[in-house]
Amino acid sequence: MFKTLLKRLFYIIPTISFIISPPNLLANEEVIQEEKKEILYIKDIPNNQFTDYARIQILDKIMANSTEIDIKISEIYPFNNLSILIHKCWKSKPEDKPENKSLMTIKEYIKSNNEEKTIFNGWIFSSSPSISSIENVIYDITLIKCFNKDED
Repeated sequence: MFKTLLKRLFYIIPTISFIISPPNLLANEEVIQEEKKEILYIKDIPNNQFTDYARIQILDKIMANSTEIDIKISEIYPFNNLSILIHKCWKSKPEDKPENKSLMTIKEYIKSNNEEKTIFNGWIFSSSPSISSIENVIYDITLIKCFNKDED
């Protein structure tokens, strides 16, 4: 009987100790430090895919005129009753599928009540402009490409 009790304790004690203290908590500090991973933030990753200029096309639907404009990033560009501000412009790597993305804010000045109204604030993709279109009665604005001055 004593032997049977010892055999049972022999099987029960390791199980209880495993439940009380799991193996990963018993590991030494070196193993725990190896498991820790450094957190990277997007702002800290060097990225030469952001550019200094964006080329957009503005279509006047009433007059059927199309105009291409190069706009420097972070500068407000006035166009008739619009003001266009491009915050960021990103282009894909040469080995990837061609894509340009631009974060922009477009405001419309309304003369009748001296009001400036934001008509668009968001990302525009050159490969699919219909995803985030600018809703305006007169103008259609499309991103053509992002570039640096020395490239063009």
